[in-house]
Order: sequence, then C-alpha cells, then structure tokens
Amino acid sequence: MLIIYIVLAILSYKYLPILKNKVNYEYQKKFNITIFSKESSKRPFIAAILILVGNFYKGSAKSAKVPINFGNILIIIGICIMIYVIYDTYRKTDFLYGTIAAGIYLFILGLQLLFGIMMIALVMISIAFLAIGNSNNNNNDPYY
Repeated sequence: MLIIYIVLAILSYKYLPILKNKVNYEYQKKFNITIFSKESSKRPFIAAILILVGNFYKGSAKSAKVPINFGNILIIIGICIMIYVIYDTYRKTDFLYGTIAAGIYLFILGLQLLFGIMMIALVMISIAFLAIGNSNNNNNDPYY
C-alpha cells in the first residue's frame, strides 16, 4: 500500500500542474475565468482541513455518548464548503466543463486528505523516535 501512495504522489507531483495549466487555459479561453487560481483554491483547501480535523475529533470523541460531536460538525461544514465550490463552478461554466472541474476538485481534495493524514502520521512517528532517542540519556547530562 505504501508503494501505491508513493507512486500516486510522484504521478500527481508530475502531472497535476500540467493538467491544472491546461484546464486553466481552456477555461480562460472559453469562460474568461481561471478555475484553479490562488483565490479559488482556498475554499477546497479549507474544506480538506475541516474534514481532516473533524475526522480526528470524531475518532477521539467515541467514548463520549453524545448524538453529534464537534468532529461531525466540522466534517459537515467541510462538505458544505465543497458543495458550494462545486455549485459555484457549475454556475460559472456549463455542465460539461463544470463536471470536469468538479472531478478535478474532488480528486485534489482526496489528495489533500490522503497526504494530510500521511504527514500527520510522519510527524507523530518522528516525535516518537525523538522521544525514544532522548530516553537513552543515562548520565542526566542535558547536552548529551
């Protein structure tokens, strides 16, 4: 599974900017908008962060017997933001181009969620290794 993630990362790093530039050129030519600019990428990125954080809160609050917790609310807000982004894309374009852009947005959202989870796991493993390495200090020397 790790090999699939690595291949996916390499392919997306190589081909996603090319696809983004071609799609931006076509949308600029046909509808006079840039669909993947800094401004339009903020909302899907915020949605990905809300979904990711909501997923972690949802997992940590399973012991509390509440009908809806903070994690579910964050996930719902993130999904609502993504639905608005897709609606806005359809409003600015026609059905075919809106569907293409929505598919690319959802693919990018999935990549952001996947790599976000991988980066959080990498940071947690790094902190664990640093803590293990620091516990071998037997002579209580802080500069060891």
